Formats: sequence, C-alpha cells, structure tokens
Amino acid sequence: RKAQPAFHPNATQYTLHINDQVFAFWRQSADRRQSIFALHNISRQEQTVSLTELNLIGTDAWFDLLSGIAIEDLRGTLSLAPYQCVWISNSGL
Repeated sequence: RKAQPAFHPNATQYTLHINDQVFAFWRQSADRRQSIFALHNISRQEQTVSLTELNLIGTDAWFDLLSGIAIEDLRGTLSLAPYQCVWISNSGL
C-alpha cells in the first residue's frame, strides 16, 4: 500500500455508493497519474459490481493490485466473493 501514490495521505478520495454490501472508495494520486478503486465486499454473500458504475477510463489498462489480474472487459461485471476486496488501478504493479 505504501508504494501506491494514490494511497498517499494527501491524495484525493471519494466514497462511492455501489450497494449496501460493498464498501467502495476512489483515490487519485496528487499528480493524477494513478487512480485506485477499492471495493470491499462486507457481506457473507457474493456481490456483483458493474464496472461501468466505476467509470474506468477506457484508454488505460486496469488490474487488481492485490492479485495482479487484469480487468479486460470494462463494460462487464466483477464478482466479489464474501469478504473479498480488490484494488483496481491503472498503474503501480
């Protein structure tokens, strides 16, 4: 986490409303090069999130910082297992 500029204390942060079972926020580094969408399933049921709700920039390559898995279809959905979290970023792996 310390290595990610978007997690710097002075970075921009907004809380996102996905649903009552997913705690989510967006952070952007001070130089605006890195965005991180942190999604946390706070329930014991699988949750599905539409990636279009996040408004990811289509020209950037997005991936989960925690697993390293690329996000290929920005118009698709993301399934979060119970209590799973993902940090979707456009840089920093």
